[in-house]
Amino acid sequence: MSESEGNSFNENEDDHVVGLVEYINGQNAEIEQANLILEASEGDSCTYSMGYMKRQALYACLTCTEKDKEPGAICLPCMYQCHDNHDLVELWTKRNYRCDCGNDKFTSQCQLEPVKLETNDLNIYNQNFKGLYCICQRPYPDPDSEN
Repeated sequence: MSESEGNSFNENEDDHVVGLVEYINGQNAEIEQANLILEASEGDSCTYSMGYMKRQALYACLTCTEKDKEPGAICLPCMYQCHDNHDLVELWTKRNYRCDCGNDKFTSQCQLEPVKLETNDLNIYNQNFKGLYCICQRPYPDPDSEN
C-alpha cells in the first residue's frame, strides 16, 4: 500500500488548508474593517457635521420622501432616532456621502442635527435609494422571485 493510499484524508491540490492563526488573523481583519465602517455611525450624533465621509453605512427612508422627490441618504444614528419604524432601504456602505436627514429631500427636520444645508451637492443618487437594484430595476429581495 502506498503512502497516499494509506491516508484516510486525501487532499485535493486545489484545496487551501487554513491554519488556526491564519483564520484568526482573517477574522480580526474583517472585524477591524467593520469597525472602521461603522465607527463614525456609532453614538447619538448625526454624521452630517463630519462632512462627506470616506465610508459609512447608509439608509434611504421611503416614509419621509415625497412621491415626486428622490430619496436621500441617512446615517445610522438618524435611522434610529429620526426614522424608527419607517419604511427603510438598506444601502450598505457608501463612499463620500453626507447625511441628508432633515434637508429638502425629507418632510421633517433632523432631530439630531437640525441645522443643515438644503442639499448635499456631492451626494450621488441612483435607483438603489428607491429599493431597486441592477439593470432589471427590481427590489431585493424580489417578492416575485420563485426562489
